[in-house]
Amino acid sequence: MWLPPPLQALSVRVFPDPGRRAVALKAASFALVGVINAAVDFGVFSFFYYYLGLSIIVSNLISWLVAVTRPPSAITIPTSVMTGTRT
Repeated sequence: MWLPPPLQALSVRVFPDPGRRAVALKAASFALVGVINAAVDFGVFSFFYYYLGLSIIVSNLISWLVAVTRPPSAITIPTSVMTGTRT
């Protein structure tokens, strides 16, 4: 995974073993994907609840359905980031 030079130097100092560094980078990518997914879920929920005025249960159900039925590209992009493979 490519990092800017200051972050690369920091990662080498914090995790001198390349194996541990790789695990830390994978954990960070999992966390980033989780934060993005949570933001999308919250955004969809907020749109339906606050903007359209639907009930909290209906808004939550729609938000969950959007999260579960996202397009395949939304699933393969984070998978390629996490596994390091390109499809």
